[in-house]
Amino acid sequence: MTPLYLRVHDSPEAHDYDRQIATLRQAGAPEDWMARAFPRQAVQHHDQRHQAGHPR
Repeated sequence: MTPLYLRVHDSPEAHDYDRQIATLRQAGAPEDWMARAFPRQAVQHHDQRHQAGHPR
């Protein structure tokens, strides 16, 4: 299997990571990598919205 390398960077827009987090989770990104790639609050916010039935 060939590894896939992704680079996540800060954009000038608002810190709205929901779409990126959802896409990477669907692609099977490891949780430990997600914890290093995104601010903890962004992942927690995404998870809370998803659990409450309010996906973006």
